[in-house]
Amino acid sequence: MFLKEHTFYIWEPSRLSQSMWGGPPSPAFTVQDEWTSSVAAAAKTNPTIFPDTWLLQWRPLFLIRHPALTFESWYRAESGARHIDLADRSWAFYTTYQYSRQLYDWFLSSGLKTSKPIVIDADDILENGPAIKDLCLSIGMDENKILYEWDTIQAPENAGRRELKFMSEYWSSTSVGNSKSSRGIDLQAVYGRWEKDFGASAASELHRIVERSMVDYNYLRYNKI
Repeated sequence: MFLKEHTFYIWEPSRLSQSMWGGPPSPAFTVQDEWTSSVAAAAKTNPTIFPDTWLLQWRPLFLIRHPALTFESWYRAESGARHIDLADRSWAFYTTYQYSRQLYDWFLSSGLKTSKPIVIDADDILENGPAIKDLCLSIGMDENKILYEWDTIQAPENAGRRELKFMSEYWSSTSVGNSKSSRGIDLQAVYGRWEKDFGASAASELHRIVERSMVDYNYLRYNKI
Protein backbone atom coordinates (compact mmCIF):
# COMPACT_ATOMS: atom_id res chain seq x y z
CA MET A 1 0.00 0.00 0.00
CA PHE A 2 1.59 3.26 -1.18
CA LEU A 3 0.71 6.38 0.84
CA LYS A 4 1.70 10.01 0.39
CA GLU A 5 0.18 13.10 1.97
CA HIS A 6 -3.13 12.02 0.43
CA THR A 7 -3.76 9.45 3.17
CA PHE A 8 -6.99 11.22 4.08
CA TYR A 9 -8.65 9.83 0.94
CA ILE A 10 -9.09 6.49 2.74
CA TRP A 11 -9.94 8.04 6.14
CA GLU A 12 -13.16 7.09 7.88
CA PRO A 13 -15.54 10.00 7.05
CA SER A 14 -16.75 10.76 10.58
CA ARG A 15 -13.17 10.75 11.91
CA LEU A 16 -12.09 13.01 9.08
CA SER A 17 -14.91 15.45 9.76
CA GLN A 18 -14.18 15.51 13.48
CA SER A 19 -10.48 16.15 12.90
CA MET A 20 -11.36 19.30 10.96
CA TRP A 21 -14.61 20.58 12.41
CA GLY A 22 -15.01 18.89 15.80
CA GLY A 23 -18.46 18.02 17.11
CA PRO A 24 -19.92 14.78 18.51
CA PRO A 25 -18.78 11.45 17.04
CA SER A 26 -20.89 9.86 14.32
CA PRO A 27 -21.41 6.16 13.55
CA ALA A 28 -18.30 4.80 11.86
CA PHE A 29 -18.37 3.60 8.26
CA THR A 30 -16.47 0.48 7.22
CA VAL A 31 -16.22 -1.01 3.75
CA GLN A 32 -17.40 -4.61 3.80
CA ASP A 33 -17.01 -7.37 1.27
CA GLU A 34 -18.05 -11.00 1.18
CA TRP A 35 -15.05 -11.96 3.33
CA THR A 36 -15.61 -9.36 6.05
CA SER A 37 -18.07 -10.24 8.79
CA SER A 38 -20.10 -7.63 10.62
CA VAL A 39 -18.27 -8.65 13.80
CA ALA A 40 -14.88 -7.94 12.20
CA ALA A 41 -16.13 -4.60 10.93
CA ALA A 42 -17.47 -3.64 14.35
CA ALA A 43 -14.14 -4.53 15.99
CA LYS A 44 -12.20 -2.19 13.73
CA THR A 45 -9.50 -0.14 15.44
CA ASN A 46 -7.83 1.57 12.48
CA PRO A 47 -8.83 5.11 11.37
CA THR A 48 -9.60 4.28 7.72
CA ILE A 49 -12.69 2.97 5.93
CA PHE A 50 -11.20 -0.54 5.76
CA PRO A 51 -11.51 -3.46 8.22
CA ASP A 52 -8.45 -4.30 10.32
CA THR A 53 -8.27 -7.80 8.84
CA TRP A 54 -8.09 -6.44 5.30
CA LEU A 55 -5.69 -3.58 6.05
CA LEU A 56 -3.24 -5.88 7.83
CA GLN A 57 -2.79 -7.88 4.65
CA TRP A 58 -0.82 -4.93 3.27
CA ARG A 59 2.74 -3.71 3.82
CA PRO A 60 2.36 0.08 3.98
CA LEU A 61 4.90 2.38 2.35
CA PHE A 62 4.79 6.04 3.39
CA LEU A 63 6.50 8.52 1.09
CA ILE A 64 7.31 11.82 2.80
CA ARG A 65 8.84 15.09 1.66
CA HIS A 66 9.73 18.33 3.44
CA PRO A 67 6.43 20.20 4.06
CA ALA A 68 7.78 23.46 2.62
CA LEU A 69 8.27 21.80 -0.76
CA THR A 70 5.27 19.46 -0.60
CA PHE A 71 2.73 22.13 0.22
CA GLU A 72 4.28 24.77 -2.02
CA SER A 73 4.07 22.34 -4.93
CA TRP A 74 0.43 21.52 -4.16
CA TYR A 75 -0.58 25.16 -3.71
CA ARG A 76 1.26 26.34 -6.82
CA ALA A 77 -0.51 23.75 -8.99
CA GLU A 78 -3.92 23.96 -7.33
CA SER A 79 -4.09 27.75 -7.19
CA GLY A 80 -3.04 27.88 -10.83
CA ALA A 81 -6.28 26.13 -11.73
CA ARG A 82 -8.74 27.61 -9.23
CA HIS A 83 -8.95 29.97 -6.27
CA ILE A 84 -7.57 28.55 -3.03
CA ASP A 85 -8.02 30.23 0.35
CA LEU A 86 -5.44 28.64 2.64
CA ALA A 87 -7.25 30.01 5.69
CA ASP A 88 -10.27 27.87 4.76
CA ARG A 89 -10.00 24.66 6.80
CA SER A 90 -11.60 22.72 3.95
CA TRP A 91 -8.15 22.65 2.32
CA ALA A 92 -6.31 21.53 5.45
CA PHE A 93 -6.64 17.87 4.45
CA TYR A 94 -4.05 18.50 1.74
CA THR A 95 -1.51 20.22 3.95
CA THR A 96 -0.77 17.87 6.83
CA TYR A 97 1.10 14.69 7.68
CA GLN A 98 -1.08 13.95 10.71
CA TYR A 99 -3.07 11.25 8.91
CA SER A 100 0.07 9.52 7.67
CA ARG A 101 1.50 9.57 11.18
CA GLN A 102 -1.68 8.18 12.73
CA LEU A 103 -1.88 5.35 10.22
CA TYR A 104 1.85 4.65 10.58
CA ASP A 105 1.42 4.33 14.35
CA TRP A 106 -1.59 2.05 13.91
CA PHE A 107 0.33 -0.34 11.67
CA LEU A 108 3.27 -0.24 14.08
CA SER A 109 1.00 -1.06 17.02
CA SER A 110 -0.23 -4.22 15.30
CA GLY A 111 3.15 -5.82 15.96
CA LEU A 112 2.92 -7.84 12.74
CA LYS A 113 6.22 -8.10 10.91
CA THR A 114 4.42 -8.61 7.60
CA SER A 115 2.63 -5.27 8.07
CA LYS A 116 5.53 -3.30 9.55
CA PRO A 117 5.32 0.18 8.00
CA ILE A 118 8.10 1.55 5.81
CA VAL A 119 8.90 5.26 5.53
CA ILE A 120 10.98 6.63 2.67
CA ASP A 121 12.03 10.27 2.30
CA ALA A 122 11.78 11.77 -1.18
CA ASP A 123 15.22 13.36 -0.75
CA ASP A 124 16.79 9.91 -0.56
CA ILE A 125 15.21 9.02 -3.90
CA LEU A 126 16.05 12.30 -5.59
CA GLU A 127 19.69 12.05 -4.60
CA ASN A 128 20.10 8.45 -5.79
CA GLY A 129 21.12 7.20 -2.36
CA PRO A 130 20.75 3.61 -1.11
CA ALA A 131 17.08 4.13 -0.23
CA ILE A 132 15.70 2.45 -3.36
CA LYS A 133 17.97 -0.56 -2.90
CA ASP A 134 17.02 -0.81 0.77
CA LEU A 135 13.35 -0.55 -0.14
CA CYS A 136 13.64 -3.31 -2.73
CA LEU A 137 15.32 -5.57 -0.18
CA SER A 138 12.59 -4.82 2.36
CA ILE A 139 9.69 -5.76 0.11
CA GLY A 140 11.26 -8.41 -2.11
CA MET A 141 11.46 -6.40 -5.32
CA ASP A 142 14.15 -6.79 -7.98
CA GLU A 143 16.20 -3.59 -7.98
CA ASN A 144 17.27 -4.31 -11.55
CA LYS A 145 13.71 -3.76 -12.71
CA ILE A 146 13.67 -0.15 -11.46
CA LEU A 147 13.62 2.48 -14.21
CA TYR A 148 15.86 5.48 -13.65
CA GLU A 149 15.33 7.02 -17.09
CA TRP A 150 12.28 7.13 -19.34
CA ASP A 151 10.79 8.87 -22.34
CA THR A 152 8.67 11.97 -22.13
CA ILE A 153 4.90 11.57 -22.28
CA GLN A 154 2.66 13.50 -24.63
CA ALA A 155 0.01 15.39 -22.69
CA PRO A 156 -3.51 14.13 -23.43
CA GLU A 157 -5.38 16.36 -25.87
CA ASN A 158 -8.32 16.61 -23.49
CA ALA A 159 -6.23 17.38 -20.40
CA GLY A 160 -7.87 20.03 -18.26
CA ARG A 161 -6.19 23.04 -16.73
CA ARG A 162 -5.85 21.42 -13.29
CA GLU A 163 -4.42 18.21 -14.74
CA LEU A 164 -1.89 20.19 -16.76
CA LYS A 165 -0.80 22.14 -13.68
CA PHE A 166 -0.17 18.96 -11.71
CA MET A 167 1.17 16.67 -14.42
CA SER A 168 3.09 18.76 -17.00
CA GLU A 169 6.43 18.59 -15.23
CA TYR A 170 6.13 14.83 -14.84
CA TRP A 171 5.13 14.33 -18.46
CA SER A 172 8.14 16.31 -19.67
CA SER A 173 10.66 14.58 -17.38
CA THR A 174 13.14 11.91 -18.47
CA SER A 175 14.77 10.96 -15.17
CA VAL A 176 14.87 11.60 -11.44
CA GLY A 177 16.69 14.85 -10.70
CA ASN A 178 17.96 16.23 -7.41
CA SER A 179 16.86 19.82 -8.03
CA LYS A 180 13.74 19.21 -5.93
CA SER A 181 15.64 17.96 -2.89
CA SER A 182 15.24 19.79 0.41
CA ARG A 183 18.85 19.23 1.49
CA GLY A 184 20.29 22.52 2.68
CA ILE A 185 16.97 24.28 2.17
CA ASP A 186 16.98 27.98 3.09
CA LEU A 187 13.52 28.46 4.53
CA GLN A 188 13.82 32.23 4.72
CA ALA A 189 14.59 32.33 1.00
CA VAL A 190 11.64 30.02 0.36
CA TYR A 191 9.30 32.25 2.36
CA GLY A 192 10.57 35.26 0.44
CA ARG A 193 9.83 33.49 -2.83
CA TRP A 194 6.30 32.77 -1.65
CA GLU A 195 5.68 36.42 -0.88
CA LYS A 196 6.81 37.33 -4.37
CA ASP A 197 4.86 34.56 -6.11
CA PHE A 198 1.73 34.28 -3.98
CA GLY A 199 1.46 37.53 -2.04
CA ALA A 200 2.02 38.26 1.66
CA SER A 201 -1.24 36.75 2.91
CA ALA A 202 -0.88 33.37 1.18
CA ALA A 203 2.83 33.25 2.04
CA SER A 204 2.03 33.80 5.71
CA GLU A 205 -0.57 31.02 5.68
CA LEU A 206 1.83 28.62 3.96
CA HIS A 207 4.48 29.47 6.53
CA ARG A 208 2.05 28.69 9.36
CA ILE A 209 0.98 25.41 7.74
CA VAL A 210 4.57 24.28 7.24
CA GLU A 211 5.55 25.08 10.82
CA ARG A 212 2.51 23.18 12.10
CA SER A 213 3.39 20.11 10.00
CA MET A 214 7.06 19.82 10.91
CA VAL A 215 6.46 17.76 14.07
CA ASP A 216 4.66 14.99 12.18
CA TYR A 217 7.12 15.14 9.29
CA ASN A 218 10.15 14.92 11.57
CA TYR A 219 8.56 12.04 13.47
CA LEU A 220 8.09 10.05 10.26
CA ARG A 221 11.50 11.10 8.95
CA TYR A 222 13.15 9.81 12.12
CA ASN A 223 11.70 6.39 11.29
CA LYS A 224 12.65 6.31 7.60
CA ILE A 225 14.69 3.50 6.09
